[in-house]
Formats: sequence, structure tokens, C-alpha cells
Amino acid sequence: MSSAPASDPAPQAPPAGDDGGPPLARRRLREALPELLYELRVEQGTPARHAVAVALGAFIGCLPLYGLHLPLCLGTAHLVRVNKLLCYLAAYINNPLTGPWITLAELELGHLVRHGTMMPLTLESARAASLWGLGADLVLGSLLVSAAAGLLSGFLTFAWLHATRVPPRVGALIESAARPYVRSGMRHWEFVRGKLRWDPVFLALLRDGIIPSGGTLFDVGCGRGILLALLVAAEKQHAEGEWPEGWPAPPHDLSLVGIEQRGRTAGVAARALGGRAVIEVGDALEVPMPACRVAFLLDGNVRLAGTTFRIAAELIDCKTGFSRWTQSFDRSIDDVFAVQSEIAGAAVSALTKAMVLAGDGNHDADNAKMPVGGTTNAAAYDAYLRGRALFNLSESEATDRAALAQFDAAIVADPEFAAAHAARSRTLIVIANFYADAHSTPAIYDQAIAAAEVSTALAPELADAHSALGLALSQGRLDIRGARAPYDRSYDLGQGDAPLIARFALYCAMTGRESEAVPAMARALELDPLNPLVHRAMGIVLYNARRYADVIPRVSQALAMNPRMGDAHVIIGNALFLLGRDQEARVEYLAETSSLVRLPGLAVIERKLGNDAAARSALDQLIAEHGDSALYQQAQVFAQWGERDSAMAVLLRARTLGDSGLIYARNDPMLDPLRQTPGFPQLLQDLGFD
Repeated sequence: MSSAPASDPAPQAPPAGDDGGPPLARRRLREALPELLYELRVEQGTPARHAVAVALGAFIGCLPLYGLHLPLCLGTAHLVRVNKLLCYLAAYINNPLTGPWITLAELELGHLVRHGTMMPLTLESARAASLWGLGADLVLGSLLVSAAAGLLSGFLTFAWLHATRVPPRVGALIESAARPYVRSGMRHWEFVRGKLRWDPVFLALLRDGIIPSGGTLFDVGCGRGILLALLVAAEKQHAEGEWPEGWPAPPHDLSLVGIEQRGRTAGVAARALGGRAVIEVGDALEVPMPACRVAFLLDGNVRLAGTTFRIAAELIDCKTGFSRWTQSFDRSIDDVFAVQSEIAGAAVSALTKAMVLAGDGNHDADNAKMPVGGTTNAAAYDAYLRGRALFNLSESEATDRAALAQFDAAIVADPEFAAAHAARSRTLIVIANFYADAHSTPAIYDQAIAAAEVSTALAPELADAHSALGLALSQGRLDIRGARAPYDRSYDLGQGDAPLIARFALYCAMTGRESEAVPAMARALELDPLNPLVHRAMGIVLYNARRYADVIPRVSQALAMNPRMGDAHVIIGNALFLLGRDQEARVEYLAETSSLVRLPGLAVIERKLGNDAAARSALDQLIAEHGDSALYQQAQVFAQWGERDSAMAVLLRARTLGDSGLIYARNDPMLDPLRQTPGFPQLLQDLGFD
């Protein structure tokens, strides 16, 4: 089958120690230790369990069982299922500074209970006391003091945690944003977690909907990149349906850039964000900023209370910094789209009065209307945004099917939501290509084509609808010629849509229109340089153009932005294989998450390395796992093995069953051994390749 539509959709490092760095064992220990500490730190994390852990630790710590506190804490905490680390730390209530005083208090309290009086603190009384008597006083007193210390510390811990608790979904958002910092060390995780929890500004930016969607956000003096990490976590959590109730949707389609002068601190931010943001090291006064020409700024915020929200809008003169117009809008949530038009009209009216316009022009505020292919249904739009965020992860069957469920929900809420139909069509294509068996794919392709046709019928001027139709025709019906018109139409209508332009470029690259493919991809990267899907698409275009050395850094950049992206390592592996860098190629194939493309890569490289048994095993596993859904990949393997007749037989069967992988046949380097094989040119002609 084919790979995912790349926009709807490093080379391997040398072995540890070979570059003069720490030995492999030490590196692994250094990487594993923060993870171990993190697991110990967050184990059993409810307030009640933390209170019990502290109470147990304080109780054990006050017992005069020196040398046994650690095993007692670990064993007891394990039995009652509370945090072991917290329990042991609480036991440090008894330390070299407090230990003598605790012991003295225990002796005195035990003596008081047993004899009714305090024990005199004199040398004579100590000499007169028997060893058994002192022991009995100490045992009884230690039990009483330990119980009191445990109860008091547990109560205070629970009271503090209960008073400072945050709603579960807000707590999950904080944890999701802070979690990536563990790899840099626990102190960074503790700092970020504490900052997000106690500094009210960060969460207020999301709770009040202050940051808009789209464009590029520059965090000048970003430090550890806390705001950027919060925005990344927010988009993911919203897509998963775990967003705090009453909060507006977080900003989406936002490119993130951080600027930090301190190199080490910037490094912490870069490691935590993992390519989801660009971190520039340097003085903010010297780092180049994109040029912008802004005369007026429309600012505002949204506050939601129950089913009512208030939008405060303000028009600011950027030359003077003074407000030229401000107005508040109180509306029901059902009127969210109507108020968009109302605000737009009021803003246009205010802007028209503020500017000196040449000619009369048409500035009628009533012309504000819903975008082409959009919706006026808030629930439909919310589901659509969640689906897009899930689909753009490009990670697994689970995320793609979750995206499909969201698009279906959007269509149920608004059956005339053309953009949701187009997104549903693309998602069905990916599911058919990667996860469905050969018997069910035709029905799924039919659904995808039908959804795309509905989208174009509902919104003939929606670029995304035509792009979805082109994709569905080319991959669902192998109608290469028929897909050209909708793809070209989508490109004409969607000049500002980077993923759409990337899909057009991929089609051009696969059909021999290289002179159009590369410039189109350059345009897509210019529009959205921080989108890993666009970088992967550029890698595929370069691969089709046989520019293998250029493929590797481009797709490596995509992986740096999204390390879990599928169908990326295999592209690098293929490029390395065709460059003759076989061992590096094998490493990349092994790292690929999708078995549909990983196994054919391994079958090819193992045969070239002389490991015939491993090569045959990989091919057998491919057939066992994917069957006829992987006919195109089987043909790639046979072609590279030199078994041309077997390769052609499999390709002809793939043609009969409608394997969408055949859309790559014209330019696929893995099929180069078949170019002069009888029947192959005719196959390309039958598929509609010119």
C-alpha cells in the first residue's frame, strides 16, 4: 500500500564512545537516572496517599531504629501503596540536628507515662536508672511521639495539598508541559512544574484565550521555554478531549520560536520541546526578526461563564500605541459565530473611520461572512479542530482513528460542514493505506471518494475539498489522470495553505511534473517552516527527484520536530541505501515505527549485507502481517533481490486489487530494476502515467 499523504499528513549517530564521549553504559545510566527519579517522585500522586506516605515516614523516622529506616520505609510504603520516596524523605524528621531532642522527648514522655513524673536530667538519676527501665521508657515514648508526629505531619500534608489542589485537567496540563524536562534533570522538571503551578500568568494566557491562533509566536527571553511547552501540551490535550471545562480552545496552527541568550538554558528548552519549536541562542536585539508592517492592531480577550461569554475587542493605533476603538460583546455560546461577524463589522467600521482610504471602496460591515466550507456550529468546529490536531500527529492507527471519530462528530453536528467532509476523506485514505486489510480497503476508498465529492459539492470554492478529491481519486481508484484536475484546482484556490500545497507537490513529483513539484514545496516550507509534515513531504519530493543526499537532512528535521512520526525513518533509510551507506540504512529501517514500510526495507538491506535468512524472515513477516495489503512493498523487495518475474507478477496482482502503492511506481527508485522488464512500461501506461 502507499505511504500516508505526507502533508495531511539524522543520520544515525556513531556508536557511543566512538566520538570521545562517555561510554555507552554511563550514557544510558545518565539518561535512565532522571526517569527513575521521576517515577519515584510522582508515584501514587493523590493528596490522600501523599498524606499517608508522610505520616508513615514521620512515624518510622521517630522510632529509635537507626539503620533500619530505609528498608522500613520502602517496605511499608510498598505494602500500603504510597510514594516510597516521599515516605523516606519524611523519615528525615529524625536527623543529626533533631535526633537527640526527639530521643530525649521520647525518654521523658515514656518515663512520665510509666512513673507519673518527668525523669530528672541529672547524672545521679541516669546512674540510678536501670537499663531495662530506660529501654521501656524509650520504647513507650517513641511509640507515642512517632504516632503524634505521624498524625500531625499527615494532617498538615493533606490540608496543604487539599488547599492548593488544581482541577484534574489543569493538573494534567501542567504535568504534560513539564514532563519533557525530566530528560534534562529533575531540577528542571521541578522548576517548570512549580512555575506553571504557582505563576498565574501562564495558565491565564490559556484560560482567558489571550493568545490567537495562526502565525508565529516569538517568546523573547524564553528561558527554559515554559510558555512554548505549555502551548504544545495544550494543543495535544485539547485534541484528546481532556481540556479544562469552560476554557476556550487553545491556539492552533501556531509556529513557535523562542529566543534565549543563555546557551545552557536554551539547550534545556530545545531538548524539552523536541523540535516542536525553534530555539534561537542569542541577544534578542541581534536575532533576526521577520519584517512586518502593521498600522493597526485588533486585540481582545474572551471570558466564558457557563453558557455566556464576553468578548472585549480593541483597535490600537500601532504608530501611537493609543486605542482608537473598544467595545464589549456579551453573548450566549450559541451565538459565537454570529458575534464573529458582528465584531468584524464593528472593527471594519472603526478601521474605516481611522484610515484615509483612496476612493470610496466597498467597506460594508455586513459583508462579513462565514469562511468557504466552514460552519456556524460551535460543537462541529470544536470537533473539527480536535480531529485536525490528532491527524497532524501522524503517529499511529489509534490517533488516526480518533481523528476520524472527531471528523464524524463534526459532520453529525453540521452535515453541511464541507471542510470536515474533506478532512474525513483524507483520514479514510490513510486508514485504508496503512491499517486496513486488502478486502476492506475498496469500501474505505469508496467512502473517501464520496466524502470528497460531498465536500466539493457543498463548497465548490474550497481548495481543501478539491485536494481531498484528488488524493481520493489517485489513491482510491488509481485514477492518476482524473486526479489532475482537482489537484490543479486546489493549488489555484489554496495558495496560502502549506499542507495543501505540499499535497499538490507530491502529486506532481509522482507524475513526472518535477519542475512544478520543487517550487511548490519551497512555497509550502516558506508558509509553514515549523510543520514536520511539510518537511517530510519535501523529503519525498527530493527522493522522487533522486536527490538522495538532500533527503536525509530534510526528513531528519521532520523527525526532530516529531520524533514519533511514522514513514520518516524509512525515507532516510531508502536514501542511505541508494547512496551505498548500508549499515546506516539498516539502523534507520530498524527505527521505523510502521511495519508496512520497515519490513521491506529490512528485507532489502539484509539481502545486500549477505544475511539471506534475515532477509527472507523480514519478507515472510511482511506477508504474514499485511498479506495482499503489502503487494506493492513485496514487489519492491523482489525487484531489489533481482527476481524480476516475481516482482512483475506481484505488481500485476496489485493492479487487479487496486493497491494504492502503485501511484509511486513511475518514479520509485526501488523499482528501477524493472524499468526495462517486459510489461512494466505497459503497466505504467495503464495506470495513467504520461
